[in-house]
Amino acid sequence: MEIIGMINDYLHAFSAPVVLIRMLLALLLSGIVGYSRSVKGRAAGFKTYAIVCVGAALVMLTGQFIYLYMEYNTGDIARLPAQVINGVGFLGAGTIMVTGKRRVVRGLSTAAGLWVCACIGLAVGSGYYSGAIVTTIIVYIVYKHTQWINDMAHESSTTCEVVVEFVDRKYVASFTSEIEERGFRVQNMSMSKGREDGKIRLLAVLELPTGMDNQTVYTLAAGLNGVESVELR
Repeated sequence: MEIIGMINDYLHAFSAPVVLIRMLLALLLSGIVGYSRSVKGRAAGFKTYAIVCVGAALVMLTGQFIYLYMEYNTGDIARLPAQVINGVGFLGAGTIMVTGKRRVVRGLSTAAGLWVCACIGLAVGSGYYSGAIVTTIIVYIVYKHTQWINDMAHESSTTCEVVVEFVDRKYVASFTSEIEERGFRVQNMSMSKGREDGKIRLLAVLELPTGMDNQTVYTLAAGLNGVESVELR
């Protein structure tokens, strides 16, 4: 126990070897998360996560250095790290995109991952090793092994989001009347017109009647006249 205590005291001191250990640990932990994203072909992968985490660790160490060694320290060691949280928020927002004709939102998980990776870097930089390691493990598990929860929630959901593409606006009325007759309740509905092809795209959020699932909505919409395509979300 005495040896463990000595190691713990050493790792929480501020010295060149400890700084190196913290930076390498930040690289290792962020690499674990980033690698899992690279495997899935995400734009923000190993390099992006590693740079964000190591940079955050450096900012945390810089705050400590200013506090301990600079004569003009402010006494607020958290001032620089606080700016990292705000800055990474903007970086994460840049990874969120609305893509394709159907305006699908992508990048939310990446944005969240970059933000938490910065937090891991701050934790490592401050010497909070256990929190950083536990958080890395949790984030890795969430990224790699929890898709089934989303799938299960999607299957048991009482609402359905459907995008229907019509060749002309006149066919929209038949779709809305049909879903109302089947007992679907419209929670939200929006319509747009393609600039290039002139097709009408309808985004509807429907509350499912008892005993019906998402596939019922797909089959119903696909069988109507004037429907070009149907997509469930």
